[in-house]
Amino acid sequence: MMEVGKRFESFDSLMEYTKIYEKQVFSKFFVRDCRTLANQVRKFPNNIAKQAPKELKYVHVKMCCIKGGKDFKSKNTARKTSTFRNGCQANFFVKLTVCGKYLEIVSKNEEHNHPCSENMFNALPHERLNLPKELKEKVKENLQVRGNKKMIQNKIFKETGNLVTLKDLTNINGSSQSSTTKHGFEMCIDMLKTMYNCDVVILHDPVTKNLKCLYFQDEYMRKQFHRYPEMIFIDGTYCLHESRAATYIILAEDGNGKGFIAAAGVLLDETEETIDWFVKTFRQKNPNSDKVRVIMSDKDQKERNVCKKYFPDAKLQICLF
Repeated sequence: MMEVGKRFESFDSLMEYTKIYEKQVFSKFFVRDCRTLANQVRKFPNNIAKQAPKELKYVHVKMCCIKGGKDFKSKNTARKTSTFRNGCQANFFVKLTVCGKYLEIVSKNEEHNHPCSENMFNALPHERLNLPKELKEKVKENLQVRGNKKMIQNKIFKETGNLVTLKDLTNINGSSQSSTTKHGFEMCIDMLKTMYNCDVVILHDPVTKNLKCLYFQDEYMRKQFHRYPEMIFIDGTYCLHESRAATYIILAEDGNGKGFIAAAGVLLDETEETIDWFVKTFRQKNPNSDKVRVIMSDKDQKERNVCKKYFPDAKLQICLF
């Protein structure tokens, strides 16, 4: 059981102790309130926290049962939805000792207002998704090749006893696809540069640093557009690759009336901002684009606004198809 007065030399050792305690009482705890050593020193420069080891991380930590914590009443006018919490008051409070060398449990409340059983504890998301690393990698591989989720679910239960739901497997597959998509774009960029000698320009999100837009053009595209810049067609399409991003094509027409690709791009979010960046990059990379006289696009107002902005002298037509 929880021991008041027990001391820990690091926050990690406290968390290890908490995990053992959780399995004893069949309840999950989370950090509800805390203050870091850095924040304490910033507010009180002469505080004992300045001398505390970095491994302690916190001046105080309040751990609460996941069915409790602080009450919160939403002011949103939307329909009310169910919540996992039911006001459980079980918690324990950990504080930095006077000497500044340890974290110490100073108070506890072990009374839960809900049943605590082993079956209910094992059914919590934190526990049922606690799979061995090798098994989790095998599960991801099977999901990526469209393996039967029901059979994967049964295999996990036989090997670990964890009651993983089909929704859990869908979430695991989604997270692995996100990392695969990121890795796939990196490989694609390298291939465009090394194998096809393309001029590649990338737009990243300024906050998350994730890729937002990819522009590329090889030497043949550039030379052909330099010869025949008078008319271009611009549009985007979906479902050409697993990322579900929009693939944008700028098509031009040669002297025989045959179309050729003048530039291409991949837009992960089809907003006016990314379309603007794509068309602006095309203008910057192709000085001969000043000679564009006719632009054909669909009824998408974002595309038409951008085309008017960067090709003010061109006649803008709409495609009936």
